[in-house]
Amino acid sequence: QAMSDAGFHPGQLGSEEDVRKEKELAALSDSDWDKLDVVGTLKVDHLVFPRGTAILTQTSKNTLDQLVKKLEDAPHFYLLVTGNASTKGDVEANTKLAMSRANAARDYLIEKGIAQQRIKAVGGKPSGETVVNFVVGQMPY
Repeated sequence: QAMSDAGFHPGQLGSEEDVRKEKELAALSDSDWDKLDVVGTLKVDHLVFPRGTAILTQTSKNTLDQLVKKLEDAPHFYLLVTGNASTKGDVEANTKLAMSRANAARDYLIEKGIAQQRIKAVGGKPSGETVVNFVVGQMPY
C-alpha cells in the first residue's frame, strides 16, 4: 500500500537508459580470448591500405565508422581483429605488417569510442590477401 501511495510504478524506475543499460564487458586474458565462442564474421568492406603500409585511408576510416555503429548496436560482443598481408617479399616483414594493420584498425575503433577491452588485434600469417577480418564472439556460458 505504501508503494501505491507513493506513486510507485515499475516502468518508471528511471530513464530508459537506466533500465536498458548494458553492463560493460570485462577485460579478457589471452587464454579467455582463446575460449570465445565465435558468433560470426562481420561483413564489412575491405580496408584499403597503401601498398606495404598500415596507414588507414579515408575509405578505410569510413568503413570502420560503419563498423563502430554495428558494434554500438551489439555491446555484448567482443571483437577479434585479424590483419593480413601479402605473401610476396620478406615473410617476417609481412607478418609484422599484418599485425600493424590489425592494430591500426583496433586503435581507430577505440578512438571512436569502442571499449578497449572489447577488442583484440592479431596478425595473421600472410596469405596473399591484404584484408582485415573482424570476428565477433562472446564468452561461453
